[in-house]
Amino acid sequence: MSRCHRLTSYIEVLPQMENKYNHLAIFLACIKFNDRVYAIGHQFTNTKKCCKSHFEKCKFFKEKYGEYALAIVYESDSETTLQNQSNQNQKRKHNSKLLFFFL
Repeated sequence: MSRCHRLTSYIEVLPQMENKYNHLAIFLACIKFNDRVYAIGHQFTNTKKCCKSHFEKCKFFKEKYGEYALAIVYESDSETTLQNQSNQNQKRKHNSKLLFFFL
């Protein structure tokens, strides 16, 4: 299956493919507050961007998680931020080794 992201725990990844690389997903709160048929009617691509978009619009997400709903959505951005910072730190270490080599 596809790689997980921080919002994966709130969805069910379906075996159907949206495209060559991404599976379809349904939101677990949509199943809980309605039924599986409703959730499948509102399926989306299993990417963090699509999950966030669905969560922001979904009344069931806000109903289930209340005041924490927006925090859940926007804390998922920290995953990308941490990865970018880690990559920058690795580049700096590599560049400093090169600089030392040439001195």
